[in-house]
Amino acid sequence: MSSEVLSRPFLASTNGGAYYDETQRREPPTPGTITYTLTSGRYNHTYPHIQDQPLLRLPHELLRKNFKTVQKDVEVEQKDILSALKATANASLAGGDTKTSAKVLDKMIERMQSLKRKMEDLHEEEKVLHQNSRKRIQHLQDLYEIPSLADVKYDEWSKIRLNRLLVDYLLRSGYGESARALAREKGIEELVDLDIFVQCHKIEESLRNRDTYECLKWYSEHKPMMKKMHVGNTQAVKS
Repeated sequence: MSSEVLSRPFLASTNGGAYYDETQRREPPTPGTITYTLTSGRYNHTYPHIQDQPLLRLPHELLRKNFKTVQKDVEVEQKDILSALKATANASLAGGDTKTSAKVLDKMIERMQSLKRKMEDLHEEEKVLHQNSRKRIQHLQDLYEIPSLADVKYDEWSKIRLNRLLVDYLLRSGYGESARALAREKGIEELVDLDIFVQCHKIEESLRNRDTYECLKWYSEHKPMMKKMHVGNTQAVKS
């Protein structure tokens, strides 16, 4: 048994670390478990933690949504502006009123400036998402670089993970302000999804007050994704 590798269900200890239930039978590893070599005291990172999967998934989905928004806005504005520009050019060649053409051009310039401002805002949002992704990847990478479970760095990493799970629990329970305060105090704001949960609870609260505006607004922003999930009818919400 000196070099035997056991696969045991991962359990969170009080300090956010890991321990293994000695009462469990020895079975082949399954997704969501961690294999652990008894002689070396090191992780064999064969499988990811189930609890850590959303850590990277959400920023990826938000970046994807950001890109789709940019793509859609550029395509719509490009089509409308080119069409208006062509119509204005044809009208000018046909001897149309120059003042009217100038007004149309001014409106097109305003639309392009508006698009530019929107693109700048989305670009700033994208930079924040990339920064969060880098922080989260580094957080998980830190675990892989810890040579042993007896290393003090593992205790430090476990405390960060415990705090992250506590913030997540508070957010899911509706304690948004407490979650934000804890994340700020522990310096893990980039490792948790504060704004997303706050938005979800805002929608939930509005529905409880029989107000469908926030829900329908969210649906409109995520309509392509909802269609892929075969959720295309908002009549149930309206009623």
